[in-house]
Amino acid sequence: MPNLDNALFSLKEELYSLPLIKEFLKIKQEINDNERLSNLDKNIKRLQHQSCKNNDKSAKEEYLKLKEEFDNDPLVVN
Repeated sequence: MPNLDNALFSLKEELYSLPLIKEFLKIKQEINDNERLSNLDKNIKRLQHQSCKNNDKSAKEEYLKLKEEFDNDPLVVN
């Protein structure tokens, strides 16, 4: 198993060194640090679960509205 662990660690290090991955993680952190976007994301997940679990149409409508707002935020679009 140590060889597998070493290979996985090396792969992780290699992936994390790629510019595209670095940029993705940077933007992901900026989104998490943005209180409004972070709250939107939490509400989106809650409504998504609620609409699926209870087949709640009003929750689905609110989910779609918040999802669109989140997806169209300039930080997320970039």
